[in-house]
Amino acid sequence: MMVGAHQLLFIPFLAHATGTYAAPQAGVAAYVKLAARQGPPPASFEPQTKAGPGGTNVVDSARFSLFDWPEAYRQETTAALEGAYNCFVDVFRFRSPALSIAQPTDDGPYYRTNVYAKPDVSLDGLMGYDTASGFAWVEVRNTSIPDITKTLNVYSRVLMYHQRTWVSKRRTTAWGQLLTVWFPETYLTSSICKASRELVQQKEGRTNFDVHKIIGNSYQSLIDATEGTGNHYQAWPFITYLSNNPDGIGSVSKQTVVELFKSYRDHEDPFVTLDRAVQGAATAIDLVSLYWARMAYVDIGHDQAQQVFFEAKARNAINFANVDVVEGGYKVKPGRAPVYLGANIIPLQKGPTHYKGDTVIEVDLKAKGTYQAFLSMKAPGRPLRWVQVRNNTATAAVKNDEEISLVVVNAPEKLLDYDPTKIKGTDAGKWLDYAFTLTGATVVHV
Repeated sequence: MMVGAHQLLFIPFLAHATGTYAAPQAGVAAYVKLAARQGPPPASFEPQTKAGPGGTNVVDSARFSLFDWPEAYRQETTAALEGAYNCFVDVFRFRSPALSIAQPTDDGPYYRTNVYAKPDVSLDGLMGYDTASGFAWVEVRNTSIPDITKTLNVYSRVLMYHQRTWVSKRRTTAWGQLLTVWFPETYLTSSICKASRELVQQKEGRTNFDVHKIIGNSYQSLIDATEGTGNHYQAWPFITYLSNNPDGIGSVSKQTVVELFKSYRDHEDPFVTLDRAVQGAATAIDLVSLYWARMAYVDIGHDQAQQVFFEAKARNAINFANVDVVEGGYKVKPGRAPVYLGANIIPLQKGPTHYKGDTVIEVDLKAKGTYQAFLSMKAPGRPLRWVQVRNNTATAAVKNDEEISLVVVNAPEKLLDYDPTKIKGTDAGKWLDYAFTLTGATVVHV
């Protein structure tokens, strides 16, 4: 820790490292309701002289100052940071990190974010903040600079810090760690940020979608921060689903992730915030369930992630062995049964065709608990479609070129008061026991 008001916040990049928001001094994060921005920000921001350790050999862009940055990476880094700023502030409408968190309005002044190259930073980088000025900065280890995602990871912490409402909130920690991966993933690969990338001549990056953790272990809670086995760094596709809104749900859009900050109330579970932010168009539990229905074929508006899925599926590289054959049907394996807001994705093999060349498939499902379930169907070049299981049954006419999967989600009627770091032994850790029968299809992986 640095002396006085300057403090360092270590930023986790390793798969199972633990990150946290350090607590600001009293009063800094007290302002959460801001007056509307009056007029556009300036084309170039003022130098930031109050936040950061200082340095020599400064290179400025419109919104950033790089200190002691290797010459070979200055242009690439400033371009990526400027592009990311454009996408997340100007397109998504996050609060600008050029504004102090201590000021009561968003009128300015606007200051550049300081970015430092350091030889001895822990992990790949860290965020520091100054409680007096209300500004945060970026520090990146020299050896991590060639990988632009590392700098964008740290910058995402700065961006979240300047939203103010999640600072020093234990309940948001796992979500914050998820978003440190989602921000660079979205900037480098999403269609939403395509124009921002083109603005700075940034090439499209490659996805880090973990098909084995998210699909193969879909039975885990959607956001599970259990040490050693959690998925919170890999669970970013849920935010991508919300941002792209492929199901066309009212009040859900790319601004939904911003509302998770703007609408946040002290110490609540962000799923509760999401429930409120979508304004009754759906519940958070409905959104999670529909997300899993689409993740049967990763049809969430992320082409690269979907390609990773189909390539792994073609290699038989995904663990879909979620059920056992029992007399007259199928029953979930105890070790693979979904816990709170987790799901089973169960690929089906179609039987003989029937009506107009389609295969009519019927499922009858019984569970010892509340659930949502779907028959998800996907054909090459066409969007996924789904039929929801209602009153324990569903019927679907499946086209010749469509694949089909049964998706079963552990979806209680109301959100649980759960801690993502402590799932085992709690209500959130109770698994959904279910069984089902099929007509017109069989389970592929048993």
